[in-house]
Amino acid sequence: MKPFYTIDAGEFRVGSMIEHELPGVSLWFPVKDEGDDFLLLNREKNATCTVQVKVSRDYLTTHMDEAFHPYLQCSGWFTPTRSKIERSMSDYWIFGLHSYNCSRMNLIIIHPAELLARYDDIHGPMPKLQSYFCLTKENRVFETRGLSKNDYTKILEGNAVIPPERDFSRFLNDWSGIHRKLKLNALPS
Repeated sequence: MKPFYTIDAGEFRVGSMIEHELPGVSLWFPVKDEGDDFLLLNREKNATCTVQVKVSRDYLTTHMDEAFHPYLQCSGWFTPTRSKIERSMSDYWIFGLHSYNCSRMNLIIIHPAELLARYDDIHGPMPKLQSYFCLTKENRVFETRGLSKNDYTKILEGNAVIPPERDFSRFLNDWSGIHRKLKLNALPS
């Protein structure tokens, strides 16, 4: 019998992280893919949160100039479409940044409206986006698609003013929005 739905490895890994970060919250995945990868349920408060998950392999060692390696943990490549973000019913999008040098995946957790506004500021209203998220060794995340090598180097060396729409650092492993949506009292320590 052919399975009618299989969770992919990236979603499975993010789901495992959700179970760890949000103890007591039930994690559900849909039988049919309609845009949400997970439904999170806090039965005690009758609260739900839906998430869309995107995970990238690490492109640092295979596609990045070696001059950038001392500054970066990983670099991910994502190709969301504008229409998918616009029509998204998910409460949050989670981008998983996998690093070959670190066992823990890092997550960008962002509301789709905020994500789309930032993409519009960076790239304009493009129908298909090409997005590079780079995670520095100082745990800062930048969207770097379209930057010159010179500008990229200046940002990594701390010698440039970073346009705020390119700085995704405040969304890095930030579970607070999901905690509020699920009416959870405190962040786990």
